[in-house]
Amino acid sequence: MTTQFIAITQAAAADGQITADDLLSLRREGWGDGIITRAEAEAELRAKGLLEDEVQRLAPHKVIPGNRPSNTLVLERVSPRRLGALVAMYEHKVFVQSVIWGINAFDQWGVELGKEMGKNVYQRMTSWDPEPAEDASTQGLIDYFRGRHRG
Repeated sequence: MTTQFIAITQAAAADGQITADDLLSLRREGWGDGIITRAEAEAELRAKGLLEDEVQRLAPHKVIPGNRPSNTLVLERVSPRRLGALVAMYEHKVFVQSVIWGINAFDQWGVELGKEMGKNVYQRMTSWDPEPAEDASTQGLIDYFRGRHRG
């Protein structure tokens, strides 16, 4: 699966605060802190109190092996034209990649993992004293967004 990161640098909030609505989508499927082994996935699921049958059924969907392609898009602001172009681009991209790679283009487990990982990056982006990201690429994107936020 491909790493996806889309950020909007211009705040929509009147008070200048970065809000969740400032980000059209924050889906990172494969960041350094998201790459986990099968054993780590099983341990995480057991820690949530799931039965062993559920752990074995769900663990394969949480394993992210890494070494995957990535895309990064940074928009100044959201407009109807930009949003429409973005949706059209992703519709086409997802279809073409799924055909070429022979994968399930609608992997809900990857989406859910991306949401969890996006929350961590969002916290780093909005915190007054954020911890550095797990890797230089992610930290560079966070720095880029924070440096261009017009709040």
